Amino acid sequence: MHVISFLFSYFILLNMKWSNEKVLTLIELYRSRPVLWDCKLKNYKDRNKRHDAFIEIAVSFGVEKDEIERKLKNLLCHLSREIKKEKDSVKSGGGTGEVYKSKWFVYESMLFLRDRNRPKEMTDTQVMKFFLKIRIIIYHVVCYGER
Repeated sequence: MHVISFLFSYFILLNMKWSNEKVLTLIELYRSRPVLWDCKLKNYKDRNKRHDAFIEIAVSFGVEKDEIERKLKNLLCHLSREIKKEKDSVKSGGGTGEVYKSKWFVYESMLFLRDRNRPKEMTDTQVMKFFLKIRIIIYHVVCYGER
């Protein structure tokens, strides 16, 4: 039975053509499920919710969850390269005509992910607590030779 399931999955993967329209639909389905990409959400680390969200997307395409994860990983890597090209062209000091602007068909659709790995900003109170902890650690190291 496992062999049949594997062969069926393999057959689907071979025949799955990712047209531009399907890719845009995938991105919209991904965007509509922030539990998959917004690390600031409480449920982001809930594996069951993430799994269920991937399964929902996979079912809508009639493919395995692994295929969706693979495609999204490829798209995210490509987005990362495009953003880096843009930043590097600005840093290079070239004129405004030389600044790289992506022509990738899903670039604009994926920009909601641009800051997904950026740490959230701390409030003044959080900053003060952080520095207080640092001072306490330094005090203990200096006075007692311990942490």
